[in-house]
Amino acid sequence: MLRRCIQNGFFGFNTNDHTATIWDDGNHYFSATTRAAIGTSVARVLAKPEETANRSVFISSFEVIMNEIFSAMKKATGVSDWTVTNVNTDDMVAEGSKEWAMGNMFGMAKLALASQLRPEYGNNFKELGKLDNELLGIEPEDLNAAVVQAL
Repeated sequence: MLRRCIQNGFFGFNTNDHTATIWDDGNHYFSATTRAAIGTSVARVLAKPEETANRSVFISSFEVIMNEIFSAMKKATGVSDWTVTNVNTDDMVAEGSKEWAMGNMFGMAKLALASQLRPEYGNNFKELGKLDNELLGIEPEDLNAAVVQAL
């Protein structure tokens, strides 16, 4: 859910101090979904039991990269001068694994974000041909509008 990930800083954007943490080069596409699209999808899955029974259903409001979310954040806040830190995903996975093994829940958050940002983890449903948007009548959304709403 894009809104929650922006609001709680999960994606690494802090609107209070205008800092951003960008993983790798910030250019790996992944599927992201709004809460509204999830709700609509659940209702439509229930209305199409024959087509959706006993399988995973994949939806996406956008295929997006961190840099696009960051651009939308700058536009929505009206602040263009942010402090940006780039991190290496492999380093964050190692750090997150170590923290998680020690019982630190923040380690799991790093691992969860890595699973979203690593292309080899199958997180771009459109690219993989898995999207059920058409079946469920889910339309693409405007990223800038979603970020404004999240803030």
